[in-house]
Amino acid sequence: MNTPKSRGVIKSPAGGETEKKVTDTFNLSFDPDSEWEFIRWKIFDSSTKTEIPNGTYLNLTSPNEPDTECTFVNAPRDGVDLCLEPVLTARPNVLSYSPIFGSDTCKDSSIQILFDHDMDPCSIYYTNEEKQELLDSGVTEENLLSTEVNGETKYYGYDKNRGNDRHPKWQSYFKNISITDADTGANLNKYFAAPVFESPRRLSIPVQKFDRHSTGRNTPISIPLWTQVAVQLDKEFSCYVEGKSVNMPSQKTWVYQITSESDTSVPNITRVNVSQADGSSSTALQVLSASQISSKTIPVNALRQIGCDIAIHDNGSGPSGDFQIKMKRLGYYNSSGSYTAVSASTTETTVNYQSVASQNAVYNGTVELADLNLLEEGVYGISFVFKDRSGNQTTYPADGKMYCFQYKNTSPTPIPTDLMVISKASDSVKIAWLISGNNFDQYSIRWEGRSARGETYSGSDTFAKGVSSYTISGTKDSGTLRVYLWTTKSTGEEGGRAGLSVYESSSVACTLLVSIKNIYTDADGKAYVDADVTKGTIHTDDSIQILGMGKTINTTVSKITQYSRVYTEASEGDQVSIYFTTAINQSDLTEGMCICTPGEMQNHKKFKAFIYFLSTEEGGRSTQIPAGYRPQFYFTNPNNPNLKNPMVGQTSISEPLNPGTSIITDVTFASVGMKDGMPICEGAEFLVREGGRVVGFGKIKALLD
Repeated sequence: MNTPKSRGVIKSPAGGETEKKVTDTFNLSFDPDSEWEFIRWKIFDSSTKTEIPNGTYLNLTSPNEPDTECTFVNAPRDGVDLCLEPVLTARPNVLSYSPIFGSDTCKDSSIQILFDHDMDPCSIYYTNEEKQELLDSGVTEENLLSTEVNGETKYYGYDKNRGNDRHPKWQSYFKNISITDADTGANLNKYFAAPVFESPRRLSIPVQKFDRHSTGRNTPISIPLWTQVAVQLDKEFSCYVEGKSVNMPSQKTWVYQITSESDTSVPNITRVNVSQADGSSSTALQVLSASQISSKTIPVNALRQIGCDIAIHDNGSGPSGDFQIKMKRLGYYNSSGSYTAVSASTTETTVNYQSVASQNAVYNGTVELADLNLLEEGVYGISFVFKDRSGNQTTYPADGKMYCFQYKNTSPTPIPTDLMVISKASDSVKIAWLISGNNFDQYSIRWEGRSARGETYSGSDTFAKGVSSYTISGTKDSGTLRVYLWTTKSTGEEGGRAGLSVYESSSVACTLLVSIKNIYTDADGKAYVDADVTKGTIHTDDSIQILGMGKTINTTVSKITQYSRVYTEASEGDQVSIYFTTAINQSDLTEGMCICTPGEMQNHKKFKAFIYFLSTEEGGRSTQIPAGYRPQFYFTNPNNPNLKNPMVGQTSISEPLNPGTSIITDVTFASVGMKDGMPICEGAEFLVREGGRVVGFGKIKALLD
């Protein structure tokens, strides 16, 4: 018998007994220390360290239980040193937290907790059985606190009225998080919004900005100044090890104080070092302004990777869980060596910090620029955006300078481009791509994912060239999934890798996009609309533009309602009614027009797009796509079955294409009214439909007018 030192005690067998007869039955019993959890019994040959399946020599009735019955069924063969050992795992614990006592804590600071294990994100939500127990105990469905997690409703707590109808005193309770006044013991949970696992090891509990019990939910709320806030995490927080739920060993508590100041300061940059990796060494990137590039020799970055050594500190609400890298093509060197500047759009990618502890955040590693669209050869500039939990941000480098590198395609085979997700199911994801060139023999693909419960999975495959799509099976929805695709030659040479993150947020280059669904007139004859918030947040008193059908209408939001209740804001995913301060005629608005931030979008008639046409087997056309194809384009949510306002577009396809093909083509709107222009932007995805069915998927690459 073996046992890890100081991790528990083997209670049976006892007395130093080491020999047993074949067919003997005896009890096994192990008592782990409080910091450790028993996982299973392991049977192995101690001389070779080889694990032996249960039932070969020993049969354990319940190998996953610390107390079980063991029977010898066969004598071990010569040379086998049979051994039993309890497999243990350390229970999860809190590594660090913020705010911390004594820190300059602002009144709008959220709570952040960093664990030493990948935690079960469902630890903070009630199971269906626990929800029913709450309802049976007298908690009403209306008072359950819920949040949306990847389209699914999760319940994390409940409200309870401790007063009477005339003088209600609401108290809030979270499943396994208690926030109280350290001096009086008063419940403070109502001042905090839904907790969320921003990563498997990082839990955030944001402050609640509005009183959820006030009429219309538009009354600001904040923790009283100088309150000593006590936070307690119950031990029910858990992780999964070999499929077994493992809880924290004990509760975790700490205290911090609320000050009178709001957090308005930007994060402090402790360290930023950026280098380009060439496979054998790293070269620091030069920080240059646009005017300095033409006279400089810019280092070549053939691998489309950069090394980042970053440290951020924030004394206020603490750093956010990620940072953004903004990259744009600045120009190129021609054959004679002279430099030509270009005007290109900025591409943004989000990178999670490796560690966020208290008021510090750290990242030290490589960032794959291959996750962006295929880079054209030329000079690129990179800048960083660092944010805190209150939304304050700073750009680095400052003064319009950027980290610069030159990209040249040295890949021995073509690189797939324009990877796009064309369908997602609970257990599969389908992607499409485009490739130029025929200098390769096959594709290779690899994917790495993590489910919402923290389970990791991965896979790989190879397949013949000549296809433009692939279905990844066995995925786990609502988590993270990164896909890498590359081409190889029969000699074994590999090309550069293209990639995408399947569940990342939309890359549409705008901050606000609200789609108008229906138009009505109020008692005063002023038009108001029902609308879906597709991206961003819209507030009362926001200045907005209404775009579409070639029209641009400037106005201000006067009221936002949902089911007759008045709100001060609406966010992505909300379906609301929006009223305006100026009198707008109902005839001036049309379903499909959009509400946007002023000056951020314009009506456009022509764009360049990547389109994948479904094969006949996938439900696409049974005949070729003709030259000059004129399908219908839908820029609404592809998951919404009630699609409206098709926009007929004339493509620049010059020769017939077979179904199952990808292409980059110019599109010009040709619908009556729509040909005057609609609000679209780079990165927007759309459906291609004809005859009432989807025949393709696409994404805007560039606007052409």
